[in-house]
Amino acid sequence: MAIHIGKQIRIQADLRKVGATELGKLLNKSRETIYDIFDRESVDTELLLACCKVLNHDFFGYYYSQEPLLAFKVDEDNRTMERIEVLKGQLDREVKLNFVQEELIANQRENIKYLEQLVKKNK
Repeated sequence: MAIHIGKQIRIQADLRKVGATELGKLLNKSRETIYDIFDRESVDTELLLACCKVLNHDFFGYYYSQEPLLAFKVDEDNRTMERIEVLKGQLDREVKLNFVQEELIANQRENIKYLEQLVKKNK
């Protein structure tokens, strides 16, 4: 199913109560051009990015819900999840190492106290 991005821009503008004149000012376009954009099935990426910014909405997300971009997004999400799992494992190892090091430091402090007491007794 094709995405009619102009309709989506109009819907988001309407939801935010941003009229064509105001949207035109925000995008540095005429009111007539805004109505033309509403009628377009596609717009160039720079204009779409500008619409994302002024309407605070991810219009690119509509494209990621369909193939072939959906497959790219799924692959990217899977790689991200794999990386998260690797980082979780690294963090877990670091936490365990930190615990062992803290125990070692505590034992060394006890040894130092014991040796200081021995030194005082032998004076």
